[in-house]
Amino acid sequence: MEKLKSEINKLLQQQEILADIAIELNSLDHFDIRINNALKKIGQHTDVSRVYIFEDQSDELATDNTFEWCNTGIEPQLDQLKDIPYEIIPNWKKILFKKGRVYSENISELPQDIRNVLEPQEIKSIVVYPLHKNGVFFGFIGFDECVHIRKWSRSELELLRTISAVIGNTFGRRDVENELVTAKESAEKASMAKAQFLSTMSHEIRTPMNAVIGLTYLLLQDDPKPEQLQNLKILKFSAENLLGIINDILDFSKIEAGKIALEEEDIVIRDLLDGIIYSFSPKTLEKGIFLKAVIDKNVPEVILSDQLRLSQILNNLLSNAVKFTTTGGVTIEIRQIQKHSSTEEIEFRIIDTGIGIPESKHKSIFDEFTQADSKTTRLFGGTGLGLAITSRLLELFDSKIELWSKPGEGSMFSFKLQLKTGIRSTEKKIKFENIDDFTLLSGRRVLVVEDNKVNQIIAQKFLKQWEINITIAENGKEALKKLENDHFELILMDLQMPEMDGYETTQRIRKSNTSYQNIPIIALSASAMLQIRDKALIVGMNDFVTKPFNPNELYAKMLNLLTN
Repeated sequence: MEKLKSEINKLLQQQEILADIAIELNSLDHFDIRINNALKKIGQHTDVSRVYIFEDQSDELATDNTFEWCNTGIEPQLDQLKDIPYEIIPNWKKILFKKGRVYSENISELPQDIRNVLEPQEIKSIVVYPLHKNGVFFGFIGFDECVHIRKWSRSELELLRTISAVIGNTFGRRDVENELVTAKESAEKASMAKAQFLSTMSHEIRTPMNAVIGLTYLLLQDDPKPEQLQNLKILKFSAENLLGIINDILDFSKIEAGKIALEEEDIVIRDLLDGIIYSFSPKTLEKGIFLKAVIDKNVPEVILSDQLRLSQILNNLLSNAVKFTTTGGVTIEIRQIQKHSSTEEIEFRIIDTGIGIPESKHKSIFDEFTQADSKTTRLFGGTGLGLAITSRLLELFDSKIELWSKPGEGSMFSFKLQLKTGIRSTEKKIKFENIDDFTLLSGRRVLVVEDNKVNQIIAQKFLKQWEINITIAENGKEALKKLENDHFELILMDLQMPEMDGYETTQRIRKSNTSYQNIPIIALSASAMLQIRDKALIVGMNDFVTKPFNPNELYAKMLNLLTN
């Protein structure tokens, strides 16, 4: 009976130590410390002289002692047992693989090549189990007895075998986690490289586009001859179409890279729609179709949402509707679906009387670079990205797009948003689409910091038309000198420049403790990347305009900063 109790008690202790080691190795944080703690626990429990781990080198021809615990009075071998070639112990792996362990109560029974390695360490008895990770041998764990010849019980050997399996699995988990971390870091680096490439390409493409579109605007204002007017209109249309394609590709790439985060601001719905309808009015007038907005009286006057992204969604849907409608027109409907305690469910509908979409294409048109018909691209142009971008943006709003359409009967795209009611701002901000007087800034002094000669000419021509006194600085260093020697009321600041870029220049101005410390600064950038805009505002710029700039938008932002 006493012997049975002793055996039960011993089994319970073994289960307890096994549980302790499993808990210790459950987390991979501080991996080396946890492995050493596990060796210590099993070493103290079994009262052996030494517990250690060897890991094979990558060529599997040699092995290294990587972890070790020694009992009191036992000399460590960790530093000495490195780069041990298997060729000096040819029987080691043979025994491990054939018998599943190296076990000897008296090492004198082992082959001479193994004894030659073990005897200098004063080992008398030994147990070694192979270590496997993901089913592949990578090393072994050993238990040495250096004080006396020892016989291990069956339960002790089973415990040591189980411990070796747990430790092998832990190494396997570590490798998988390291691979995941490496893959994540590689993906992040690739994403950063992609973002940097997009930013660079955005800048490089938009800079010449700024010149093309800007000069086209100016030439159209110079009372061109009738035969020139047609050419200029074609040039303007083609340039804006190319810019739209560039914007689509950049926006889709930003969404794919997860670089877009929604913001929340007060939006006056009527103002938002008026601006959008105004921007499409030249095209609808040209095509002889109507474009109107119908707002349900229950829809709040002001909502809280991301104005930039909501405008982008509506613009994309309206652009498609106007593009594919030749008779009749397009209607935007906004209505309240349901009112909740803190939000309202609002539905947006864009209804057109255009060519319609076959039912078989209803799903595929939301895929990137896809249009309903291969002829569509030839007839109407575009990248086939507009609806894909819209669908992805709506996912950010936790919404989705719905479609009803029949060929020859038109289409209706709709989506629903959960929105909070906003508050109408008392600040009077001038909308760029409502400007009809360009003499309000006459005589104002503006410093334009821009290194590109063509962009300098474009800025000079527009600002002089607006009767603004303009001074050019080709980089940040030159801008700071001009600020010290002259008085300016506003700065238009390029971001990418030699000598000193727009970010550093702005930071120096804001920290200068001078009379021009708080001068309004508008960033002018050919990069449309969201983080570029954010960085410009973080360093102290007041507003941001993307090149190629809309003259009305630039004028409105200058007017807001100089008159409010």
